[in-house]
Amino acid sequence: MNKSVKNTIKYIIFLLLGILLVWLVFRNQNKEEMLNGIKNTNWFWILFSMFFGVLSVWLRAKRWLQMLKPMGYEPSVSNAFYSVAIGYFVNYGVPRAGELSRCATLLKTDDVPAEKSLGTVVAERIIDLIILMALVLIAFILQFDQLTQLFKDLQNNGSNNTQSSSLSIYIYISLGLLVLTIMMFIVFRKRLTQLHLVQKIIAMFKGFVSGLSSISKVENKWSFALYSISIWGCYLLMMYTSFLSYPATSHLGFAEAITTQAVGTFGIVVPVPGGGAGAFHYFISQGLTIFGVPETEGKIFATIVHASQMLMFVVVGIFSFIMINRSTKKTV
Repeated sequence: MNKSVKNTIKYIIFLLLGILLVWLVFRNQNKEEMLNGIKNTNWFWILFSMFFGVLSVWLRAKRWLQMLKPMGYEPSVSNAFYSVAIGYFVNYGVPRAGELSRCATLLKTDDVPAEKSLGTVVAERIIDLIILMALVLIAFILQFDQLTQLFKDLQNNGSNNTQSSSLSIYIYISLGLLVLTIMMFIVFRKRLTQLHLVQKIIAMFKGFVSGLSSISKVENKWSFALYSISIWGCYLLMMYTSFLSYPATSHLGFAEAITTQAVGTFGIVVPVPGGGAGAFHYFISQGLTIFGVPETEGKIFATIVHASQMLMFVVVGIFSFIMINRSTKKTV
């Protein structure tokens, strides 16, 4: 079985998983109630939310440029913006492929080696993870009792002892294979390093390291930190302005937006097409119940937020594709 067939099968499996999640979330949802909820939405605030979404893409592009500069690459802000936007767009269709397409776009426009730009993207993900963990910590401090009860309920509904023991076995097997691989490399490293494939992997690894080390080489670390915080500030403002758009959530404040954003992010990272469709709706609707928002209302709110964000990234992504193609044709 070749690689393309494996990738196709993997995509179909995740696509079916996404469809299953959406069905499970909305199987008992009243269609008329959902339509009425959408009709009662204040779309001015949704447009405001979209504005912060586009701003977050621009801020991410500016931060990315700071990481690329120490490696000797200085793409234009517009090319970096288009690359990031295309990455988001592709992720909606093929989960986790956006990072690769983002780097491939910058290779096409500015000849930035993909392995080096991918290293900076990995570094970005590490920074984002740290900020997310900080948000989760803040959320726990703000709503400790409610969140602990929520996660207990989710654990009771979605797990059992058999699954836990199976997961433990997989973890031990994976760790064992990792140790064995490291030992094999140490013993046969001289012969292995002579193979073309291994040399290619080593070159890619060096590119990753170069990308990761770019954080420490950033010239203005304060502006880098400000960009990082501002990106997540935009995400929080997206959630807060979305609250204002829907009657059932319009009474919620910025503290509730922090908690909901933290909980919702766990749904987005589920590798299913459509930006975590189904999983996002589930986590958001469950998270909102701790603030007294009925689960049915939470699902409608999650649908509005998810659909508006998808529309925004699709439109900006397609626009970026057009602009990139136009600019590359001019240089040929």
